[in-house]
Amino acid sequence: MQVNPNITVRIGVPAAHLPTRKAAMKTTTAPVDSATGLPLPEPATVANPNVSPVRGGFLHTLRFAAASLVLLGALLSAGTARADSSPCVTTVAQLAAAINSFDSQPDGSTLKIRIKQGLYDLGALPNWRHLSLAQGLTFQMLGGYDTSACTTRTIDPTNTVISGSSQALSGLDFELTGHSTAFIEGLSFMDMHAGADGDTAALRLGLIYPEDDAVFQVRYCQFTHNVGNAILEFEGAEMLVDSSVIADNTLLNDGLPGALRAQPEDVNAYLIAMNNTIANNQGGSGLLLDGGNAGESNQISDITDNIFWGNATDIRFSNVNSTTFPLMHEFNIVGTYSGGFQPTPSDQAINPLFNAPGDYTLASNSPAINTGNPFQFYGFPAHDVAGNPRVVGSRVDMGGYESPYDDRGAAFVTTSADNGNDTNPIAGSLRAAIKTANSAGGPFQVKFAIPGGCAQNLELAAPMPPIVGDVTIDGTTQPGWVANASTTGFDANLCIFINGSNSSVSSAFIAPISTQISSERLTVSGLIFAGFSDAAIRLEGGGHHRIVGNQFSPLLFTLPNHQAIAVTSGSGATQIGDSDPAFRNLIGGSTDVGIVLDNASGGSIVENNLIGIQASGDGNFGNRVGVEIIDSPDNLVSGNAIGWSTNAGVQITGFSASGNKIQDNRIGLGGDGTPAANGGPGVQVDSGAAGNRIGGPLVGSYGGNVIAYSGGAGAWLTSTAGDGNSVLTNIFFANSGLDIDLADIGPTANEPPNPAALPNERQNYPELSQASYLSANGGREIVSGSLQGAPLRNYRIDVYLGTACGPGSRGLAEFLLGSKTITTGTVGTIDFSLDFIPPSRPPLGKISATATDFGDAQGNGAGDTSEIGNCVTETDGDVIFKDGFD
Repeated sequence: MQVNPNITVRIGVPAAHLPTRKAAMKTTTAPVDSATGLPLPEPATVANPNVSPVRGGFLHTLRFAAASLVLLGALLSAGTARADSSPCVTTVAQLAAAINSFDSQPDGSTLKIRIKQGLYDLGALPNWRHLSLAQGLTFQMLGGYDTSACTTRTIDPTNTVISGSSQALSGLDFELTGHSTAFIEGLSFMDMHAGADGDTAALRLGLIYPEDDAVFQVRYCQFTHNVGNAILEFEGAEMLVDSSVIADNTLLNDGLPGALRAQPEDVNAYLIAMNNTIANNQGGSGLLLDGGNAGESNQISDITDNIFWGNATDIRFSNVNSTTFPLMHEFNIVGTYSGGFQPTPSDQAINPLFNAPGDYTLASNSPAINTGNPFQFYGFPAHDVAGNPRVVGSRVDMGGYESPYDDRGAAFVTTSADNGNDTNPIAGSLRAAIKTANSAGGPFQVKFAIPGGCAQNLELAAPMPPIVGDVTIDGTTQPGWVANASTTGFDANLCIFINGSNSSVSSAFIAPISTQISSERLTVSGLIFAGFSDAAIRLEGGGHHRIVGNQFSPLLFTLPNHQAIAVTSGSGATQIGDSDPAFRNLIGGSTDVGIVLDNASGGSIVENNLIGIQASGDGNFGNRVGVEIIDSPDNLVSGNAIGWSTNAGVQITGFSASGNKIQDNRIGLGGDGTPAANGGPGVQVDSGAAGNRIGGPLVGSYGGNVIAYSGGAGAWLTSTAGDGNSVLTNIFFANSGLDIDLADIGPTANEPPNPAALPNERQNYPELSQASYLSANGGREIVSGSLQGAPLRNYRIDVYLGTACGPGSRGLAEFLLGSKTITTGTVGTIDFSLDFIPPSRPPLGKISATATDFGDAQGNGAGDTSEIGNCVTETDGDVIFKDGFD
C-alpha cells in the first residue's frame, strides 16, 4: 500500500457536530444551513492527498501523481494559492519547527515532514496540540531517510524514533479540518506521557468540521512504553492503521482507554485495522472502537489479520451499531473482549507465541504464521512493519511481522525450453514445474532461476496443463527482477516473458472449473505475457486468485493478446492489481478487452493498474475496451488509469451486472495526467445492467472518477441500460459527447411524467433558471430552478461549473460546486433556490446540475441519475451590493 499521490475534488456535507474533545483549541463558528440548522462545511479546496489508501472505493483516492497539476489547472487559476513544503529534518529543533508549521498551512497545501534516521528527544513540546484550519491540507510525517538530504529511505520504525523522555504532556496531537489527509509512516513513538488527566495520546489525529473524504493513515509504525488515555487515537472519517505494533504501553483509566482508540465521526466513517500487533498494553483495551459519534455509514469497516493479545481487554466495542456501521472482522487472534464484539469462526483465541518478551516477531511454531485471510478486501501490505516481504507462504501472517517461514513446496524453473509434452516435460522447464505443482497436494510455488540473468523468453510449444491446486507462479524470483516503484507509470524490470506468439496456444495459464474450489487458487506475479489468442490468464474456477505486478502487452516482434485477464464461469473473487505500485499490472495492446469479469459470483477487485497506457505513464497501448463487466455483480474497479481504448474505457453489461462500483479512476487520462482518449464513452452501461455506481454513493462525497477526452459521452447509460445507475461526484472534461448521457446519443428532453422508461427511468434533469456567486458575502452560491420528479420524493441535486456550455446547450461537469437535497410536492414538481458555500473554485462560468432519486419507501428509483442539465451563465451576485446598501 504505497503512497499514490493524486488529485481529488470533493464537496462537503454539513457537519453534524463539532469536536467534543476537551482540547484547548481555537474556536470557530460555522455558517448554518437555514434548512437543517446544521453547520455548513468550511469551503473546500482541490486537494492533492498524496496518500494511499488501501481500497480506492472505500479508503479512496485516485492513484497517480502528476495529473494533480494537470487535470483542472486552468480551471483553478483563481483558487487558493498552494504553499507546499517538504522539510528534511535532521535535528530536534528542525523537527519541532516543522511540526509547529502545521498550524499555519494554507488551504490546499502539502506539508511533508521527512525525518532522517535517528533518535529525536522532543520531550514536552510547549505546543503539543496543533490545529489547522486549512481545507484540503495534506499532512505527512515520514521516517527512515538515509541521507542528510532526505533523498532515500529505509522503512523500519526502529531507525527513526520520536521520544517524549517520559515528560508529562509529551504526546503529539494534530487536528485537521474538513477535506484533509494525514499520513504517518515509518516512525517509532516511545516514552510519550500524558498529563494528570490522561488527555494525551502518543499520537492523535482528529477532525474539525468532519468530511467523509478526510483520510488518516498510520502504517509501519511502532508505539512502545507510552502512557496515556490512548496511545494511537483517531477521531475521523476514513481511518487506517496497518502493519504497526502498539505494545508495552500503560493506559490511564480516564473514560474509555484504548491503545488503539478509534472514534468514527458522523460522516460515512469507517476503520480499517489490518496486520497489526497490539499486545501487552496495561490498564485498558488493546483496540477500543467507540461509536458514540458515529452516524449511519455506507462504508465497510474491516478488522483483519491482527494479533490482540495480553492487553487488559484485547478488544472492546462501545456504542457500535452493526446495522448503521457495517463491520467485518476476521482472521484475528483475540484473547479477551467486551462490549458488542463477538469473534467470528476465523478469529482465534490462541497464544500467538512471540519470540521473547518485548520482541513481537513470531516464533517458528506460532499459530499466526501462514494462517491469515487469503483475500483481504482492502488489499495486502507491501511489507511488514520491519520492511520484510509480505506475503511469505501460502497465506499472510497475522500481526505486524511476517515470518520468513514458507509452507509451500517449491520447484525451480531453470530452462526457458519447452517441448509441449505434459507427460514428459523437459526437466527444469515451466511445464515440469506446473506438473509438479498440480500433484503436490498442498500450497506450491514455482520459482525461476534460469541462467543468464534477466530477459528470458519462454516460448510455449503447446498449452500448459490447467492449474488445479494452490499455486504461485512467481517471476519476481528470477535474478534481475526489480519491482515497479513509479506512482505514475510502470518502471519494473520484469525478466520472464511467457510467449504464445509462435504457437497455437490460446492462454498461458488456466485455472479450470473444478470440484476442488476451495483449494484451487492461482497467484501470478512478475511476468510478461504476449501472443495469446484468448486470455493470457483465464480463471474459470477456484477463487481468491491474485494477479499482481505483471505486464500484458506485445513486445517487439510479438503478437498482442486477445485479452489479458478473464475471470469467468465459476471462478470466485480475484484481485487484479493492488494499491502498492509494486503490485500494479500494465495491461495494453489487447485486440479485445484488457480485463473481462464475467463470473456469476462477482466480487473481484481491479485496482491501481495502467490499462491501455504505456509504461511511461502516457502513450497509446490501447485495448478495444479497458475493463468489461458482463453479467457479474459486486465488482470494484478502483484507482486505475484507463485510456486509449478504441471503444469504451469501462463497459458494464447484462442484467446480472449489478452492484458494481467504478470509482477513483482516471478514465481517458494517463498515469501522468496527460490525455489518453478512449474512442468511445468513458463508461458505458447497457443490456439491462442496473444498480451500479459510477463515482460516489448517493449519500457521500467520496469516490469520484475523473473522466476526460472520451470519443463519446463521459458516462453513457444507453437505451438498454437498467435503472439505479448512479453517476455522482465525478469530474468530466474534454468529452466529445454529453458528460452524462441517458438513452439515445445526445440530449434527451425532460418528460412531464417522471419516472418514465429506462434507462434510469429517464430521470429528469433540473431545469436551472439562474445562478449567482456572492464572493463578498461569504463565498455563497445561489442556484435557482425547478425539477419535475415523482411526488413526495427526495432528490440529490449536484451543481456543476464549467468553462463553457456543452453539446445541445447542456452543461459541462468540470467542477463540482456542491450538493443539496430537495423534496418534491404532491404533484412531483418543485421550484428551488439552493444556497450553499462551494469549494475553492474557478472564476465565474457556466452552471448546470443533475438530479439523483433517493427512491420511494420500497427503494424503487433509488440511484437514478439524470443527464447533465441545461447550462446557465453564472453572474456576480455582489454587484447588487455595490451601491452600499445590503
